[in-house]
Amino acid sequence: DTNDTNDDDDGGTRPKSGWFRAVATFAKKSWHAALDWLIQVVESSTQSFEVICNSLSESTDDDVTEPPTRLSRLATAVYHAFILNTRLLCYLMFFAVVVVHNGNLLSITYAIALFGWGLLCRPIPSHNFWLFVLGYAQVVFVLRYIFLFSFWGKFNAPPDPGSLCANTYFNDGCLTFARFVGLDRPDAGDHFAVGLVTDAVLLIVLFFHRCMLQRLGMWGFDAERQFKAASSALLPGDDQDDVDEPAAPRGSTDAGSATGVVSRTRQFFSRLLHGSAGAEPNDYYTSLFLIEFASLLFICVGWSGFQPVDDEQTTQLSAEVISQNNVPMGFVALLLFQFLIIVADRVIYLNRARWAKVLLHYVLLAFVHVGVFYAIPSVTRRSFSTNAVLVVLYALKWFYFKWSAQQIRDTYPTSVLGNFVMKSVSPASYVVFAVYKAIPFLYELRTLMDWTTCPTTLTFDEWFKVEDIYSQLYVNKYRLQRERKAGRAFGGKQPMTTKFLTGAVLVAVLMLVLWFPLLLFSLVGEASLPNTPVSAEMTLTLASYEPLYIMDNLPGKNSVNADDYARLKALDPSGFVGSFRQSDIQRLALSPPSKTVWSISPDSRASLRAALEAGVDMPVTATWSFTRAPRAGVSEVARGTREQLIRANSTAALALIQALDTADPINISLPALFPAVFQLDDTGDTRATESLPSAFRNRWVDAVLSRTYSEANPEQEWWILQQSPETPHLLPRTDRTPSYSRFPRSSWLELVTFSARVAPPSFQFLSSYGVIGLYISGVLVIGRFLRMAFDRCSQRVVYENMQGVDALVSLCGALYLVRERGELRLEEQLAKLLFNLYRAPDELLVWTRAS
Repeated sequence: DTNDTNDDDDGGTRPKSGWFRAVATFAKKSWHAALDWLIQVVESSTQSFEVICNSLSESTDDDVTEPPTRLSRLATAVYHAFILNTRLLCYLMFFAVVVVHNGNLLSITYAIALFGWGLLCRPIPSHNFWLFVLGYAQVVFVLRYIFLFSFWGKFNAPPDPGSLCANTYFNDGCLTFARFVGLDRPDAGDHFAVGLVTDAVLLIVLFFHRCMLQRLGMWGFDAERQFKAASSALLPGDDQDDVDEPAAPRGSTDAGSATGVVSRTRQFFSRLLHGSAGAEPNDYYTSLFLIEFASLLFICVGWSGFQPVDDEQTTQLSAEVISQNNVPMGFVALLLFQFLIIVADRVIYLNRARWAKVLLHYVLLAFVHVGVFYAIPSVTRRSFSTNAVLVVLYALKWFYFKWSAQQIRDTYPTSVLGNFVMKSVSPASYVVFAVYKAIPFLYELRTLMDWTTCPTTLTFDEWFKVEDIYSQLYVNKYRLQRERKAGRAFGGKQPMTTKFLTGAVLVAVLMLVLWFPLLLFSLVGEASLPNTPVSAEMTLTLASYEPLYIMDNLPGKNSVNADDYARLKALDPSGFVGSFRQSDIQRLALSPPSKTVWSISPDSRASLRAALEAGVDMPVTATWSFTRAPRAGVSEVARGTREQLIRANSTAALALIQALDTADPINISLPALFPAVFQLDDTGDTRATESLPSAFRNRWVDAVLSRTYSEANPEQEWWILQQSPETPHLLPRTDRTPSYSRFPRSSWLELVTFSARVAPPSFQFLSSYGVIGLYISGVLVIGRFLRMAFDRCSQRVVYENMQGVDALVSLCGALYLVRERGELRLEEQLAKLLFNLYRAPDELLVWTRAS
């Protein structure tokens, strides 16, 4: 992989085709461009430190020729980056030690020292910090090794294997002093000295880092002073007053005294708050915001990690908690706390209040470590290392503290107003800007906070107008840059790629939206699942008296056969039967005798007879229900009723009175008692007979009711409901009568059901709206928004189709600049100039001419 590799074919090889050569050339150029970009990124990240280290080192690498290949240059750049950033390996081991040791007191000292001291030193952690960490790590290693032995007795004895303390430190009485400090002894089941191995690896990494610093000439107090001087000369932003003061020389009277430590601590914080005269400002707010926003989202989705593991009622996912409308107060408090951190960071950033940032940094440093390692585990009854949610959240906070310390160290930039997304004009930043504007309340909340926090002469309405103008100018600038990159000459037609990517894709999307409901239900029909009833029940009741007849169908295969399916299709010329599959049509047979005896009391029986003799019209109600297999989003039972009156002194009324008085079988005719055909959908009701085609609409079942009793016990009586011979079955019965029944199959009640199929669970949500519902709630709403986007677009020509925006962008930048410098009179003048330009199209045309 050399720079001058020749890809030409020699005379002995077969010439390659043109398209293959073009693809190979494009792949090679892309590979070289990627390598060059990666080399540039790695080399630029270490260029400053290499210049400083070369100025400190006596030997230089000037005589070394440049590596001949890109891969060699990349390997060299990666090696230099690793050598100059071995401190990052130390940071990683600090995190590993904290996680392995469950955040005990000895382990979290590394994190507190790193974020509260080391990263606050400029430009890198000081020599005093590394001396402290090296000495502290050696002391901790020796202590942990000594306390591994059993002669300490119960002081650091491991818990019993069967006790609650074996799984967590935070059950009642489990958090002993040895565990709190980090001197507890592992039991025999644990791998021997796992934590000690981690400490040993940390020591090795620290000594390796010291070795690299010595090799670069950056170890020792004298070397640190030289490095400080070199960095001040080569990097003007690195003021020497911001670097941590080294320890006092040996032999000094206050070198080890408490007064000297307090004095150096006061000097450190004084330089931290006020020693920024020569500091080079950097802006880390974007990284801080993204990390905190990611932490907020992670708390939302990982709420189960903050709940007790032994309480089944509370160990739920966030979606389940919210769907039950029972949001715990702890969940709200944690989210609110995280949101307030984001707000506080924004307010401090806008005011560039370094002292407030230092205070927030140390408060959060203490609060997060106490909460993550002690408060939350005491509630969840789980140690830190066994709770993956806490580990990930602490890793996010680790990055937050790193960038927060660097923000304090480097001070805030001079200009903090404006949107970080609009600082660069590129397709990626434009997409991020569009997403930012699409998130509800984010743009409004940020703008409102900026107006509330920053001193300004503009009203809230005027501030929003300026922000909206600046946002529109960014969109215009991106459009102009894209047109320039397209390279279309004046009078030239639009390229086919643009027409295809814009026009054809949008046409395809609109056609998909327009036809989506029909396509969806067509696919649902193909992939639908059967929803036939597994049982049917018929009940016959006189007024409010005890039911006369209760019976359900026999278990077994109830679907119609191929001959019955053909007969039904022949009866229906409308095609209704053809819209159902054969397996979705069932014929359910109910035995004539009721399955229960008529348990009416003597008083109710006398009341019924008296009402009939008095000439009262008696309502007869037939109730049917079909039970289906339980499915999500589908009613399990479909019911229906039909009520008719037995008129006073009618033949049916007189026959009913006679049936109540005599033991002889008396037949009572009940015409059109219930429909013969039922249409079942996914609701809890059967479809009305009017919705059926004419072939089945007037198919009613005439029934004959009679009473019988047991000869062995005359007090046990029941009713028999048979299908009248005048209304034969819709489909002829060819099966045999069961041996236990004395009634022929022709007298059994028959129910024919047409069951609509249901959508699979994955389509259940959309299919519940129906075709018309999807068109109203989806297609028409999308069409309305599309019409609003293009409606009256001619009125926006003066603001959107600008030929140049540099002058207006410079005007907005000047307005932001004078506002941050406190020139409020000039800010108001520039704002009025901007508003007057937008009020005068002729002046705006002059300002927006093409450059």
